[in-house]
Parts: sequence; C-alpha cells; structure tokens
Amino acid sequence: MEVLLTMNFFKSVIPSDVKGYTAQRQWLIDHDIIKGVKSREYWEMSEEDAYLNQLLDNNIINLNFSVRLLKVLEAAKVSTLGDILEQKDKILPLLGDKIKTELEDLFNSVNISWDTKRPNIKQIYSNPKPFGIGYRIPTQGQSSMFAYTVADVLPQQVGDLIIVPREFTAQTGSDFDVDKLYLANMSYEDGKLVQNDNTKEGLTNKLLSNYM
Repeated sequence: MEVLLTMNFFKSVIPSDVKGYTAQRQWLIDHDIIKGVKSREYWEMSEEDAYLNQLLDNNIINLNFSVRLLKVLEAAKVSTLGDILEQKDKILPLLGDKIKTELEDLFNSVNISWDTKRPNIKQIYSNPKPFGIGYRIPTQGQSSMFAYTVADVLPQQVGDLIIVPREFTAQTGSDFDVDKLYLANMSYEDGKLVQNDNTKEGLTNKLLSNYM
C-alpha cells in the first residue's frame, strides 16, 4: 500500500547535514525510500554526456558575458547556456554582429556550436521498498495490518500526518469511530540503517525484511 507521510517521520532517517525540504526529499529519492527521479549523478550517462550536460546547465551570469549581451539574454528570458541553444530561433534575431561574435567565441572555447543538442540521457527512478508496517487499533488480525511504501513526503509544517489510499478502509476494516493507526518502520540513526537483532528496533527490521 502506498501512503504519503510528512517529513516528521524521517527525522532520524535523513542525515543531519541535509537541510531544507527539497534537499531532504531528494535524499529520500536517491536512497530508494520514496518515489521520484534520482539526482543526475545516478543517471546512466557517459563522461562526455555528463560534461556536456553540466556545461549546458551553466548559468549565464557565471559566464563573464558583457553587460550588453546579458541584457539581451535576460530580455529573452533565458538563464542557462542550454536555454540559449534551445531557443536560438528566438535569440539570434536579437543579436548584433558584435555580441553574436562574443557568444560564438564562448561556444568555440568549449567545443559547442549553435547545433549542439543536450544529450539524450536516461533518467533513473527510485525503487522504493516497503518502509514500514501499519496496524490499526483495535486490531482484528492480519487484515488490520499492512506493509506500506512511501509515495511522497509532505512538508514538516503540516504536522504528523499520514494520507492513505481510498481503499484503505475496505482493506483494513477501518471506519471513522476514532480508530487509531500506528506505524512501525526500519530504525535509522543519522541516515544509516540500524542493524541490531537484540533490540526492539532490530526485531522490527527483521519483520519488515520479510516484505522486501
């Protein structure tokens, strides 16, 4: 069963040096805990494609362009070198000979041209495994329990919240008379899975491993 959880549930999972919702969410994706596209370092690409991709992502303000050229590019609402190439039909008519030469000098220095295209890179998606077990109180048996994977995370500001799919009530026999839902998940310490079979956390880990 796929659920949504708030970031509060992952305080001990995510390393303490990873700050901010976006970075923390990406860490969870990169480590196959929630669904999503992994960071580019995980994508399947050659060294040449990785270099070209990084080059095209360069922000124009970091490329030592003249003020005049920057104003033209900003007016065209481009922000990266890749944007310039992708929108060349719109940008070329705006360039005078002098600033067009300036731009082409940069192209020549990094071995690209107006015809250069972003490499066709295969994105890598995460493959989340069951992250925990949920059970409702009162518990009537295995039908009241479920293993869950996390589809995505919600910001910490919404509090301790779980969003379950529509079929949850039929699958677990839950209703709306103040049933309680408890979650047990793998035990982490600062981003690392705790492997200790002699603790309550270790028993939880062992139980969850049966679902993976």
